[in-house]
Amino acid sequence: MSVGTYLREAREAAGYSVEQIATKTRIRAEVIRDLECEKFQSCGGNAYARGHIRTIGQFVNADLDRLITEFEATTGEVDRPMIDLLTENSATSRKPQRALPKMTYKFMASTAAVVVGLMILVPTANSFFKSTTKSTHSTKVSATAKSVAVPATQAATTPVGSPTGNLLISADRGTTWIAVTDANGASLFTGKITTGQSQSFDASKLINVTLGNAGAVTMTLNGKSIGTPGALGEVKYLQYGPNSYNAASAVSPVIAG
Repeated sequence: MSVGTYLREAREAAGYSVEQIATKTRIRAEVIRDLECEKFQSCGGNAYARGHIRTIGQFVNADLDRLITEFEATTGEVDRPMIDLLTENSATSRKPQRALPKMTYKFMASTAAVVVGLMILVPTANSFFKSTTKSTHSTKVSATAKSVAVPATQAATTPVGSPTGNLLISADRGTTWIAVTDANGASLFTGKITTGQSQSFDASKLINVTLGNAGAVTMTLNGKSIGTPGALGEVKYLQYGPNSYNAASAVSPVIAG
């Protein structure tokens, strides 16, 4: 049985439609149908197809070992780390590792000894300063308590930020495949960006973002950097905008898969 056939049968046995799987995994319905027909190029090639197949397989409780075995039989590719497959496709490259000189090891050992010493001394010094300033601090608090008091209701309603606005994805460390859909699963963008390129999206409404090589990009929301969402070769599923799962913090996107 081919990987596409098994994937479809596992989905149907679990009682899910393609659209339901798309909503739950944030993988576009068109991509899921192509995977079930063994058309792997629509999601960026075999490297990305393998990640999508694993995600769907886990959701429908399929036998992942069997899925990957069927995938290998269909594509002729063995299961290797994503970074190796991306390197072969020139999507990213491995940085050569250099042996550390002997002096570096000595320096690291010395640094470790200093850190251990600080871990012992700092708590002791901190305890001393706390004990000598306790009475002074208490006096200042009692003298100014009325002027700085804030109602509990007011403190509780302090805004913590909103993951909405303009989302900028910049390829700083390599090439990545990006797919962006709206809340209804309609495609807003599908394609690749290479080193030095960037792509912006309107996150004033809910959007779902899939990154094929999360470690190759940095992300900015409303002009504020929110960092790199994953490792090189890692597939990430993110969500931004009103009512997103990460609505409590603008710098902690929801990540699935």
